[in-house]
Amino acid sequence: MTRKRLGEILLEKRMVDSGQLNTALTHHRHGGAPLGQVMLDLRLCTATQLLEALALQTGVPMLDLDREPLDPALGRQVPRRLAERHRLVPLRLEGPRDTVLVVAIAAPASLQSLEAVRTVTNKSWVVPKLVTDEALARALERLYGPAADADDTLVPGLPLPEDIDASAVLADALGDTTFEGLLERTLHALPEVPRTDGLVLVYGWRDGVGEALVRLLAREGHRAAVATEGEVLTARKNALVLAPLPWLEVLPRRPRARLLAAGKDPLRDGERARRFGAHGFLPAAPLDEARLRDEVRRLLGEAHGLQD
Repeated sequence: MTRKRLGEILLEKRMVDSGQLNTALTHHRHGGAPLGQVMLDLRLCTATQLLEALALQTGVPMLDLDREPLDPALGRQVPRRLAERHRLVPLRLEGPRDTVLVVAIAAPASLQSLEAVRTVTNKSWVVPKLVTDEALARALERLYGPAADADDTLVPGLPLPEDIDASAVLADALGDTTFEGLLERTLHALPEVPRTDGLVLVYGWRDGVGEALVRLLAREGHRAAVATEGEVLTARKNALVLAPLPWLEVLPRRPRARLLAAGKDPLRDGERARRFGAHGFLPAAPLDEARLRDEVRRLLGEAHGLQD
């Protein structure tokens, strides 16, 4: 069945008259802006009316986001930059074992945005509800705090291996409490490994997976640790970041370190990884441990000797 055009729906619902619609269509054809945006710019309809028409057109229900409670725990699963980039906020979990994530998304909903959130949160389905841009902006501030407070604080948080005297390392680092200083001193206390093995920062994996990757890499003789966003962004050129592709794409800037991106589709995701500037791509459905070892060894070999 052919989907009705937005202008037809606005006309049928008497949100605009034929003269207003023709005026908006003229601006739309000459200027190239979406018809809905033209309607708002010319004040021919309200944001709520436009949202109602888009909901009828797409079959995605609209939502009064200001009345919805927001869960801080879901805000920690969906990073702020991912939410801002894809213009959405997580609302609640539903379905068996909480495998369905319901999100509020600014119209029009993007399938690419829903897939990015599904990948990051590891949910079976992401169900959208349409909201206005204004309501979304208010919800982002409610869930994540004012935008001015969103800057990342660099916290020295790299886990130390069990065979290191952590108290001695931290005491030695008191004179230099920056992340770079603590990282340098921590690495001096690590067991000796070949210098071609730089640090592998494991970033963005769901609970348990990152730790398992660190253990796997440690068995191969690599120095590896689960890292925060701040640690990824401040890593040196001769380090390697191992992360799911969607987590790399929402970073505020491209890290200096070598990047090994993981994704599901070798063709589509591999091309996205190349466009992002990743130095290697790793199919992760399922993860091939032999290929992981080969790629890490190759990229660390390339990174050996690189200086900041």
